Amino acid sequence: CDIGNEIINKVDDIILLAKIEAGKVDSIKAPYSVTTLIYELSEEAVKKVKDKSVKFFVEIGEDIVDKVIGDADKIKNIMTRLLDNAIKYTREGSITLSVDCYRYPEDKRLEDMVNVIFSVSDTGIGIQEDRIDTIFEVYNIADNVKNSIHSGNGVSLAIAKGYASLMEGELEVESVYGAGATFTLSLNQKSADKLTSNLGIQKIEGTVSKEAAEKLWLPEVNA
Repeated sequence: CDIGNEIINKVDDIILLAKIEAGKVDSIKAPYSVTTLIYELSEEAVKKVKDKSVKFFVEIGEDIVDKVIGDADKIKNIMTRLLDNAIKYTREGSITLSVDCYRYPEDKRLEDMVNVIFSVSDTGIGIQEDRIDTIFEVYNIADNVKNSIHSGNGVSLAIAKGYASLMEGELEVESVYGAGATFTLSLNQKSADKLTSNLGIQKIEGTVSKEAAEKLWLPEVNA
């Protein structure tokens, strides 16, 4: 049942977080496709929002480097957690998954590196100002918003932060309470080639372009 699976997942997350904090989890570096990763994340997100009054968009920067070297599984894990969090706390409006790449043309030491920026923005309930600084720590909350109780234990975001740190990346959040939040993951990845996968971008745009989203997702509903 769903409740049983949820309990199992929470226990698994607590064990995983303990391993991360104990230094028993390693980061693996291997070539992966940025556009393929975004496409896979998009497909899963589309399935999860199909019964909600939420539109899902993907925004891809103009300078995407498709093939880079890093830990794709951990990046996907982080982004899945951020998307799940956005879906959980967004009743209506939109969720946007964005990716962009930046090079270091003036630094010879980083000429083979690419700064890859992933972000998830939503129009959900947002985060209270006094919780911003501790959002990635384990906690227990019960926020009453529009007569709806939202609760959690923070383990998932703590894992996301731990994975980001393990990969020497940064995971940050900006939010206006009542108006949504944006989580941003920034990572330096070694470029495996300098080509952008146009096919990968076409697949993403065909799945979650704004035009397609207008047809596939339910209209916004005012409570």
